[in-house]
Amino acid sequence: MTAHAAAWRRRAAGQRVMHPTRLAGALTATRLWFIRHGEPADGVAGAFIGRTEVDLSPLGKHQAEALKEYLKDAQVDAVLSSPRRRARDTVAPLAAGHGIPIRTVAGFAEMDFGRWEGLRWDAIVAQDPDYAERWQANPAAIPCPDGESCAQFQARIESALESFLSEFRGRSVVLGAHAGTNRAILAHILGRPYMEAFAFAQDYGCINAAAWSEEAGAQVALVNVVPGPRSAVNGD
Repeated sequence: MTAHAAAWRRRAAGQRVMHPTRLAGALTATRLWFIRHGEPADGVAGAFIGRTEVDLSPLGKHQAEALKEYLKDAQVDAVLSSPRRRARDTVAPLAAGHGIPIRTVAGFAEMDFGRWEGLRWDAIVAQDPDYAERWQANPAAIPCPDGESCAQFQARIESALESFLSEFRGRSVVLGAHAGTNRAILAHILGRPYMEAFAFAQDYGCINAAAWSEEAGAQVALVNVVPGPRSAVNGD
């Protein structure tokens, strides 16, 4: 475990640690705090929700405030967000607290589930069992109907991440995003296929952190820490 990874774990346990801006070590380090949006309004947890717009639940709004509190002393040079309202609303309190406008980045949007948007798996299977079976057997190559495949989704996230690393080198940035987006970032850092990143839980209102530097390369410092109240159901 690296020194700054250990520091992140102590912070997650509620212990006093060094200021977050020092954790990556090198002055040229690029730091990213990537957040899953707070709990969405009732009725959508467990459904395929990608481009669909939903509001935060009351608990989700509390999770957003807890994330603001968690990063109140961190250096934040920019706040980015997926175009989806639930992601923007999650980082809005934090952005306001730091006096920074939110910049929308389309490339960091959740996976597009096409005609499966808003449906649960049992309804998808009932609607088109043959296609559902083929997709389940190879989601990397087979797209959701009128949507993306997992490989297409991962390629989009990787492109957005590379653009981020080029533009924000040496700065500390917060990203409001989604479970899928965050897993694609983790998969890219580890050099693994997207589907393997489902080994990482991504609960509503969680925060992850990574840093990139010439000295150490890419390092994951924090995964799935929920500073605020936890949701009873988190979906995938």
